[in-house]
Amino acid sequence: MKIEKETKVVILQNGNAVMATQYVNGKKVNASIARCYPEDAFDFAFGAKLALERLLDRKSTRLNSSHSEI
Repeated sequence: MKIEKETKVVILQNGNAVMATQYVNGKKVNASIARCYPEDAFDFAFGAKLALERLLDRKSTRLNSSHSEI
């Protein structure tokens, strides 16, 4: 029997923060965040890459949340 599931990752910017959220079958199962220090220049692509890396790293280590500064 094949189990089908829909998995997606949504990346959003809110001010100086970029969030990566993972959904499985429409339910939020994991999230991570990358924040830019006010003294640094904000770069969405860098923040998105970092938030996604944290999300995937946490998935492999099975942690539930991480809120770290970049």
